[in-house]
Amino acid sequence: MIFLTAELSGRERYQLLTSLVVPRPIAWVSTRSEAGAPNLAPFSYFAALSSSPFLVVIGEVLLVRLADAAPRVPGKHFVDSVALHPVGRLWGDWYSLLGETRSLPRPPA
Repeated sequence: MIFLTAELSGRERYQLLTSLVVPRPIAWVSTRSEAGAPNLAPFSYFAALSSSPFLVVIGEVLLVRLADAAPRVPGKHFVDSVALHPVGRLWGDWYSLLGETRSLPRPPA
């Protein structure tokens, strides 16, 4: 199901957001690599931040000791790289596996 939140009123966005984020939901999060390859991954830890603008935060726990990770710290983008590592682990074309289709255009840069 696709929700075009820009076409909804503030009240409709709020009602949609509060009905979507319920105990133990699974969010299908779609991303696109720098090369343009699509990715669809399940996340079970997310929360509603705001209905106007429509914002949801996604969290992932990476259990690794800092001493083990320190030699691989990729410079000034450490936080970004660590946050994206679990997404890379789930990389794959879940769209095909689930029989889903991609119907929304690429988001603006």
